[in-house]
Parts: sequence; structure tokens; C-alpha cells
Amino acid sequence: MDPAEALERFERLVEGDPALVPLDHAALAIEEVLRGGVDEAGALGVLDRLAEGCTERSFEGLRHHLFDEVGFLGDRLHYDDPENSFLQLVLTRLRGLPILLATVMIEVGRRAGVGVLGIGMPMHFLVGDARDPTSLADPFTGVPLDPPGARALF
Repeated sequence: MDPAEALERFERLVEGDPALVPLDHAALAIEEVLRGGVDEAGALGVLDRLAEGCTERSFEGLRHHLFDEVGFLGDRLHYDDPENSFLQLVLTRLRGLPILLATVMIEVGRRAGVGVLGIGMPMHFLVGDARDPTSLADPFTGVPLDPPGARALF
């Protein structure tokens, strides 16, 4: 796709009510703008298969599936590598930045019927259970957190 077309597509996806923005499509659209060659259908298919593989449909079950079974993790060795910022590459490499790993958990959760909220923190990003505000996780490490644990991380 032409870079100008890709940018126009991204702009269309993110205009309007932020609650209605399809996070998976928006992340892949910005990836197309910045690096090109994105296989959107393939990446969406990976998210679908990850959701199908989640047998325990709860926040903890989803966290366990993605981080303990599949092996998603933050890239500590090459944190600033641009590949950590692109959803399709994060899905392939199982490594990424906190916000992209949170995007994976949010989108897989949506497909699996598990509500996951993104939680911005200074210099970090967490995820939380939409049904239980005391159930949190650090998507960079995959570690579950309770409110005192989140405060300690903060």
C-alpha cells in the first residue's frame, strides 16, 4: 500500500469516538504507515488463534495463556528496537514494548470474551481486568499484580 494511502486509512480508523477505535486494525495501520508490507489478515488471524487457544476465559487465564504458555515477554535486551513497536512483528517474535504487549492482551481478550483494560502509568503500561479493578498484570513481564504491587512498580 502506498504510504499516503496507509496514512489516510489510519486517520479514518482513529477519527471519532476513541472507544470505537478498533485497536488491532489501528495498530496494524500505523505499522503499515511506518514500515509497510503488513499482512493484516495474517496478523488478525494470529490474534484469533491465540484467543482460540485460551481455554480458561478469565483475566488470569488469559494472562497465563499469553505469558506463561505462549511466551510473550518484554524485550529487555533490545528495548528500543523499532520491531518492539509493531504489532505484526510482536506477534511473530513474542517480544515487544509494554503498550504493544498490552495491545495483544486486550485484543486476544476481546476475542475470547475477557475484558482487558489498558492502564497508562508514567514510563510504563499495565493491563487490568475490566470486571475486577484489583486484578492487574504487567504485560512486559507477564507477572500478575495486585494494587500494592502496582503501587510498588509505580
